[in-house]
Amino acid sequence: MTVVSLGDAIELAYGKGLPVRARNGGAVPVYGSNGVVGWHDKAVVSEPTIIVGRKGSVGAIHLASRPSYPIDTTYFVRTRPGIELDMTYASYALKHMDLSRLKTETGVPGLNREDAYREHFPLPSLEEQRRIVGILNRASHIERLRARATDRLQQFIPALFLKMFGDPAANPMGWRSASLGEVCAINPRAEKNLNSDLIVSFVPMASVDGKLGVISSYDERPLLEVSKGFTTFQDGDILFAKITPCMENGKTALVQNLTNGVGRGSTEFHVLRPGNSIIGEYVHCFIRRLEFRERAKQSFTGTAGQQRVPKSFLGNTLIPVPPLDKQRYFAAIVAQAYRTMNKAQAAADTAATLSTSLMDRLLGR
Repeated sequence: MTVVSLGDAIELAYGKGLPVRARNGGAVPVYGSNGVVGWHDKAVVSEPTIIVGRKGSVGAIHLASRPSYPIDTTYFVRTRPGIELDMTYASYALKHMDLSRLKTETGVPGLNREDAYREHFPLPSLEEQRRIVGILNRASHIERLRARATDRLQQFIPALFLKMFGDPAANPMGWRSASLGEVCAINPRAEKNLNSDLIVSFVPMASVDGKLGVISSYDERPLLEVSKGFTTFQDGDILFAKITPCMENGKTALVQNLTNGVGRGSTEFHVLRPGNSIIGEYVHCFIRRLEFRERAKQSFTGTAGQQRVPKSFLGNTLIPVPPLDKQRYFAAIVAQAYRTMNKAQAAADTAATLSTSLMDRLLGR
């Protein structure tokens, strides 16, 4: 495959100034370094092109597949005479080249096109370019499906909770209410006499995904390394971030699949251990609700920057206690939803690995 300098394959042409007041809301997208920033009735470029961030989001790449108006904080791509180039292929290749690393730090940060022109650019035949685009488009499609599945999961579980149990504040089913402190042990003491050589799962705050309420990764360590000064938990417990802004960002998780069933984590977690009358998935969804977090904020103690939710807030909060069979049914549906999400994530990871591997090969890395 031929490798040429970027300047031999394309020209990075300057965009044209267009003040906000002059954009008249036509059908032509106006592109800045961050993407579409407005609409106009005239185009600077009539054919498909690539918008490259020159100032601001330096090196950002946007494929414009229809007539467009790149403004003066951008470059747009023109193919050099005699070069056969598929613009979609070029957009993938430019993203992988990461032109942002060429950002100048003197004066106003920006991308000097002469620096960019010296970069190596892989230029296979037009037929091969289109074959590569087909593979990378499929990978991108899988990633979009995964993101859509994640978004739907975020919406589905709270909606299912409300449909099955109603608003906990109103308790429309008339179930018995109990405090969380009655149905859960809060910050239970660590087990004693554990073998100090035992390998356990360590969970830092950064490993908790606030959007989905899951632990994204575990770090296996000998118990001896994390035996003191850390929160203790086990499979089936619920982690609840007690500090701000982690609590406000929804950093909670139902603990599952710990190494040897034992976990240690940041002292900035409260731990809830459900008792016999309540199911972990139900409690987890209860405390993940925005209304619960808003009430928790009102209980903050400490000074600015050091605020946290006290244990007493959790202990005194009332929670309806539905029949166990209804809770178990809810937990089974939630588990299936997460399995579906994990399959989508695995497919997306495979596609992303394929995309990266292919582009690495193309660029000779």
